[in-house]
Amino acid sequence: MTFAADVLVIGAGMSGLAAAVKLHDAGLAVLVLEARDRIGGRVHTLDEKGSALPIELGAEFVHGDAPRVTALAREAGIPLVDVPRSHWLKRGNALEEARGFDGTLTSALERIRRVLPPRGDLSFAQAIRAARVREPARSRALAYVEGFQAADPERISARSLVGEDLGTERARRVMPGYGALAERLRERLPDGAVLANTIATAVRWKGSKVEVAWRTSQGAEGKPLRARRVVVTVPLGVLPLLAFEPALPGKERAIAKLAMGNVVKIAFRFRDAFWEDPSLVRARRGEDVSRLGFLHDAELPVPTWWTARPLHVPALTAWAGGPCADRLLALDEETRTDRALESLATALGIAAEVPRKSLVGQRWHDWAADPFSRGAYSHPLVGGASAARALGKPVEGTIHFAGEATCPPPANGTVEGAIESGERAAKEILAARS
Repeated sequence: MTFAADVLVIGAGMSGLAAAVKLHDAGLAVLVLEARDRIGGRVHTLDEKGSALPIELGAEFVHGDAPRVTALAREAGIPLVDVPRSHWLKRGNALEEARGFDGTLTSALERIRRVLPPRGDLSFAQAIRAARVREPARSRALAYVEGFQAADPERISARSLVGEDLGTERARRVMPGYGALAERLRERLPDGAVLANTIATAVRWKGSKVEVAWRTSQGAEGKPLRARRVVVTVPLGVLPLLAFEPALPGKERAIAKLAMGNVVKIAFRFRDAFWEDPSLVRARRGEDVSRLGFLHDAELPVPTWWTARPLHVPALTAWAGGPCADRLLALDEETRTDRALESLATALGIAAEVPRKSLVGQRWHDWAADPFSRGAYSHPLVGGASAARALGKPVEGTIHFAGEATCPPPANGTVEGAIESGERAAKEILAARS
């Protein structure tokens, strides 16, 4: 039998690229199959003329210490800058900085931890009710789970979030955009190691041999590719569409305990930073609105906004996750934009025409409709706290799984988790060989 490579990697997102680099560095021949015409997966950076900063349609922040992302950026000479943790809310008809924002989230989680059954699980919403978490911690915790985890609080596992910090960790930006880190990984692979527009459709395996069926983006079927092992890194939303012969019932059970959440993220560019104008935006106690980092109002169709700080750029990002995103995705694009700008004006307490008159343009990507992601990122359902680890377990030393969906919280949904999982799969292969 002729092998196309020692290892086939399905998916050239951050996980697949990280796995491929580690295997290549160890002397193995690696071939990466990528369905899109670009690398990066849910890292999708645009460099647009007229924009003072890269537009991140996918991953944007480096969460926590993130040692792997940090090391990769350092190696590439790419700067990471801290994002000021400045959360603002509207009180009456004026904005104020919520200085106890992180603390109320942490206290809510601590109360939830106490009501969880020793061996069972509850949904996050059930746990909030059982713990009798009061306002404002209750609303902030529920809004966090919808927005940050892109999940329905009535469905996500509370047990899986016990180790979470509820979004209170350090956050940084990749100054040239996350796409620069994806390119850095690809540069470490030989020419021809990544096959774009190559859509894997089936993995047939027996013993230490695998065969991957694939087709082009135009629908033409290619000659099956063979190897001794395969690393599967496709997103959770796409994984059920990839046929395994013979089937992998253990993986099907794990997938059933996980869900793919949706987000709506719109990058808006304006002519001026009107949100910093004290004659337009009123702040309580004379607070400086130019310090605005994150703006929250859970009652609005688009509940979260953030600025480009520490950069001073007339740009804002609109964000909605979970059920809130689902409602927005049911609208046409023009109506969705209207809802977003209306939400912004209401949250700032300014006239609706102000953001409309200043608007230069907006960009977004529909990850829910994207056939190669079918959602934004994963989270565990009730009873699924261990499902991510089960999904990531190798099968007979031949089929390996990686990607953010194989990471339990808090690593799920992060680039750090994706890279870590890819390196973990590569280590499993190298250990099996030795």
